[in-house]
Amino acid sequence: MIIRSYRNAADFLRVMQAPLEENEVANSLMLGVALQYARHPERLTEPIYYRSVHDATSLIAAVIHAQNHPLLAYQHRSDSTDAFSMIVADLYQSKIRPSGVNAPIKVSRKFAHLWQVVSGYQPEVHDRQRLYQCTRTTMIDLAEGELRPPDKKELNILTDWVLQFSEIVGDALDEKTAETMLQQRFKDGDLFVWSDGIQAVSMLMKNRPITHTIAISHVFTPVELRGRGYATAAVHTLTRNLLTAGYHSVNLFTDVTNPTSNHLYQQIGYQPVTEMEKIIFQ
Repeated sequence: MIIRSYRNAADFLRVMQAPLEENEVANSLMLGVALQYARHPERLTEPIYYRSVHDATSLIAAVIHAQNHPLLAYQHRSDSTDAFSMIVADLYQSKIRPSGVNAPIKVSRKFAHLWQVVSGYQPEVHDRQRLYQCTRTTMIDLAEGELRPPDKKELNILTDWVLQFSEIVGDALDEKTAETMLQQRFKDGDLFVWSDGIQAVSMLMKNRPITHTIAISHVFTPVELRGRGYATAAVHTLTRNLLTAGYHSVNLFTDVTNPTSNHLYQQIGYQPVTEMEKIIFQ
């Protein structure tokens, strides 16, 4: 087996895009992140770690690691233990200490065990996310209002919403990082709000566009405005718009322990694809 390193996302994708696209929706997180890095290398503030392992016949496994984010792991073949062991050894020798791993459950646990053996860090399950996809929205009654891009003057309140969202999902951001991310999303046209006709009452983003699928992320409604159907209306409308624009499917993640969001998305027309487990290293 050999381990390959890549200078940047474009080099990584030259090797990895085709195998990841064999199951585009299931692999949409890694593929979408890599494409995002390739489109906007100027936005990266730290080097990204890209590795893949191959034998004489095929690709076996691959990872992407960005500082302050869990490592993303992918296995192309089930006999990936030795391949991930090579990556773990390379990480450790390179003095890179990932904060965790995010991957399909079996892959995440495999990598976490190997990292624990080499590094001594203790793995702890942080959360389990269910990946959904929608190819057609259902007809449901929606809350009154409209989906629209935010006004620039609304970015301050949306920054606060992003900070609250990041705390909920355990990916805490500082205010400066949240502001920068929102400015980029606003400029790119990826940021949306549901408005009740007076003010923004819910937030969401389109994210990680790939060839045939695109994600919705950062779905958030302030506590005092929940239970009124705003998030349902926003997700339904944006999903419908993205499908109408030509995407074959729209995907999103939700916490498996949250019955409200799981019911909400299935009501809209989303179907479960797979489950991911985020494990952090203590």
